[in-house]
Amino acid sequence: MADPQVRKTQQWLNTTYGSKAGWVRLEEDGLTGWSTIYGLRRALQAELGISQLASGFGPATTSAFRTKIGKIDASFTGSQNILCILSGALWCKGYTAITLNPGAVFGFEGLSGSVASVRADLGLSTGASPAVDVKIMASLLSMDAYTILSGYGGTAEIQAVQRRLNGIYHARQDFALVPCDGVHSRAVQTALLLALQYELGMADGVANGNFGNGTKNGLKSQAMLSTGSVDGAKRFVMLFHAAMILNGLGISLNSSFTSTTSSVISSFQSFMEIPQTGKGDYTTWCSLLVSCGDTSIATKGFDTSEKLTGGKAAAAVRRGYTHVGRYLVTGNYISAPELDDLRAAGLRLIPLFQRFNNEVSYMTYDNGTSQAFEALTRARVLGLPAGSVIYFAVDFDATGDVVNGPVANYFQGVNDVMGSVPNSYQVGIYAPRNACQTMIDRGLAVGAYVSGMSTGYSGNMGYAMPQEWHYNQILETSADLGSGSSTPIDKVVVSRKGPSVDLAAVPGPPIEKEGANSATGFDLLFMWYVNAEARCSMAINDLPDGAAKAYAADPSAFILGWLRKPTYWGNANRGMWLVYTPEVDNQGATSARVVCENALSRGAVPPDTVLDLPHWAVSTLAYISWGANISPAQYGYGDLGGWALDLYSVYGKWESSGGGADLYSWALEEIGAEGDSVFGRADLLADVDAWLVANPGSTTLFRERFRRVRSMAPNDRIREFYRTRFASSASNVDAAFAGIAYGLDLGLFKDIGPTLPILRDAGNFEAPPTEEQRRALTSAFADRLARGVEDEF
Repeated sequence: MADPQVRKTQQWLNTTYGSKAGWVRLEEDGLTGWSTIYGLRRALQAELGISQLASGFGPATTSAFRTKIGKIDASFTGSQNILCILSGALWCKGYTAITLNPGAVFGFEGLSGSVASVRADLGLSTGASPAVDVKIMASLLSMDAYTILSGYGGTAEIQAVQRRLNGIYHARQDFALVPCDGVHSRAVQTALLLALQYELGMADGVANGNFGNGTKNGLKSQAMLSTGSVDGAKRFVMLFHAAMILNGLGISLNSSFTSTTSSVISSFQSFMEIPQTGKGDYTTWCSLLVSCGDTSIATKGFDTSEKLTGGKAAAAVRRGYTHVGRYLVTGNYISAPELDDLRAAGLRLIPLFQRFNNEVSYMTYDNGTSQAFEALTRARVLGLPAGSVIYFAVDFDATGDVVNGPVANYFQGVNDVMGSVPNSYQVGIYAPRNACQTMIDRGLAVGAYVSGMSTGYSGNMGYAMPQEWHYNQILETSADLGSGSSTPIDKVVVSRKGPSVDLAAVPGPPIEKEGANSATGFDLLFMWYVNAEARCSMAINDLPDGAAKAYAADPSAFILGWLRKPTYWGNANRGMWLVYTPEVDNQGATSARVVCENALSRGAVPPDTVLDLPHWAVSTLAYISWGANISPAQYGYGDLGGWALDLYSVYGKWESSGGGADLYSWALEEIGAEGDSVFGRADLLADVDAWLVANPGSTTLFRERFRRVRSMAPNDRIREFYRTRFASSASNVDAAFAGIAYGLDLGLFKDIGPTLPILRDAGNFEAPPTEEQRRALTSAFADRLARGVEDEF
């Protein structure tokens, strides 16, 4: 709300200094803000004879004030304009002063009552004759508040600390008056450290408000506190209580270390995961004063950007570590061999995600969505359990409007993606304390990985540790992990609340076994499937139809259907495949399929692979449609889309060649061969993988069944198919094919004649094989399954 006295102050400033070089005209709106404060500072500089006016209240202004004015009190005889500037500052701070009409003339006595009130509100003595020195003037010419700002979290307890600090240390050279608004801040944190350094005996010019070795050594030698400790010549107990209050602890600001102090600090020690002594020991002082705490303590956790292979993981465990933070994607992403090493060593994983994110320009909603999708798919490729917390990075000193604007926008994007996919991951934040707490308060993060070692960040100074902190990164160092060179690590304190991933239950990613170019070493087809699945899930989950949303958790049928088109869905054969492998037509399925296929069409194309993808997809759909719970010596309708029809095609090709060659030898060379073959390697693997991924009786997600298949070498898959489908028996292969070779069975009726022409057309043969030919054919197939293909991939 506009204040008429502030407006008169603005008018007076413009009228008095408008012609002064460097003057910036003020908007005369009656609103106190930085522009008005800057105007008052420029006016003071003009009166002090400073030629180049500026917005700051720096060393030049401070020195000139001390030299030319000293203090403003009842004995002041200087320029009337100085008193007018003081009066304007009082009005802007909400105190009563003299109205600044043109030509106003008054003395200090008209301002002394308000000056006394200012001093009292700042925690300073008023004395018989209140005065304004340079520190009070600097405070008045700022936006510091002297009343509790409850809307910003201000409390009476913190205000008491602020006033006590001002009152005791105001006269020290480098101590700047802090606001008395009840809000913890960087300025208050610095003031507390200066006060502690003064009590440790540091002289003016030496004390600097930094938590350096001098302060650390002084704490160890002078400031160890316990029940019964009281202040005397030194005020360590009072400052310890002040530090407790600034960390949000419920304690009074007094000078005796009581049993209450011990109880409260014991709870804090437990919360911070430091030794629970109930004393004001060195480690506890550190935890109260700086975001990194005591960096000399042993930690259970660490993070690193380097791969922990070659025995490093086991060495880390020998050094006492139980948790490691590793990146899902960066230049040194977590690899498959590394995951195996971490699992074998027994280390628990803390998943971190960072794509630069080291300046505000990266903090956008769109980056949040794209990075969340990348994190989602990489975590699924690795096999991290749904619900695991992934910590997204804000790797810079994000403060104020940046936290509430760009950072919040970024995390909204992350949450929108993670919330749009069933069986997703929880969102954590890696950042300074302020950003962590703000995102948690907004419901955009479930917990914090605090970048506590950045002690100079404004986002860490003046902010208590978030209640939902999980990890606190305290020191950048290196460790000898037995590799012959030091590994750079960050020591990390682990909270008992901190969730982590038990790698014993993590299958890991399939690695590339087909010789394709994979930047990560992970199987390209599996990575494509995970990406496709996530895109389909998001598209389906976006639909308003609740019945359609049911397909978001596992859209594999739609992905398989899309992969088999148009090879097995063209105009010429659509009718046959529509009957044999019908599309899901339950309620909501059509709309779910449409948005899924649209999403797939807009995404990356499937990678080139040895596997015949359309064939694999339609064969898998056949087992899904007709069932895969088949006795080893019998056939099922699901087999017709795979190995059975392919085996008939081999027979048809042999027949059309004249049938002169030995059928067994000829078929053994044909099945699984590279090049021109009707049942070549690509077809064989498609049939094998279709059966394996169908996984009879399994209730796991298709993705996890596919992971298992893609984790196996091609020949291992072929032999596993032989074992699980035919119990590794050539006679079972022959018995199963015999049920198909002369016509299909329908219930009690065997070898139904009308079905034979259908098989003939599909297999391109004229007459069905004789029993001898059938046994030769199935023996060749069984032997190929037992031997595998000639050349491993």
